[in-house]
Amino acid sequence: MGIIFYLSSIAGLKTGAIIPVEIVLRKAAHLFEYIFLSFLFWRIFYWRWKLSAFKSGVLAFSLTVIYAASDEIHQSFVENRAGRATDVAVDATGGLLGVILSKNLFASKRR
Repeated sequence: MGIIFYLSSIAGLKTGAIIPVEIVLRKAAHLFEYIFLSFLFWRIFYWRWKLSAFKSGVLAFSLTVIYAASDEIHQSFVENRAGRATDVAVDATGGLLGVILSKNLFASKRR
């Protein structure tokens, strides 16, 4: 979460690529960072708190979307950045994929 917040704080963050590539790289970054964040949330709820895979998934997804929305609000206050609902949607997709991957890869291995 700290890394996401830090990157969101950089005014006018660009990759230097041509425009279509820039857009794809940005959306891919959103997707992967939120896949990882939801995986970490899921892991805490499932392994540490011993919740069911379903409850862990619901909590992980919910917190991921809440953080994504708060990050976009934060970006709206950063120079040359904008908070976008489409980015929250991409982040939520990453959150959902992270939960699905977590459940499929690790849910059956708990003892």
